[in-house]
Amino acid sequence: MLKKLGATAYTLGSTLATFGILLPLSAVQATAQETNLQSFPLAIICEFSGIPHVFYLSKLQKDGVAVYLRPDGIVGMITLTGTATVVGGDEEGGSCGGKTLEEIRAAGQTVEFAK
Repeated sequence: MLKKLGATAYTLGSTLATFGILLPLSAVQATAQETNLQSFPLAIICEFSGIPHVFYLSKLQKDGVAVYLRPDGIVGMITLTGTATVVGGDEEGGSCGGKTLEEIRAAGQTVEFAK
């Protein structure tokens, strides 16, 4: 269950698996050999028109791009050093668009793997 903690902070009580169409991201600076899935959050919460949407980590591509999927099929992509991009749909990235992973984490918009 998604629980709102503040303006942009949420907790997630369970993990969901989804699938969708994947497209490449330009300007990739990290490679999969330098990272692993736990380098990225389990989920990223982005707000679109005042409504929170959860993107679930789907896979880490060989080029270091983490692919996130929303249950409605919208795809989000990010690298450890790049900015978030939304692929598909009419959204421009909402509250995550153009932010780095560090900025998204600092804003409390992630659900991390348990350590």
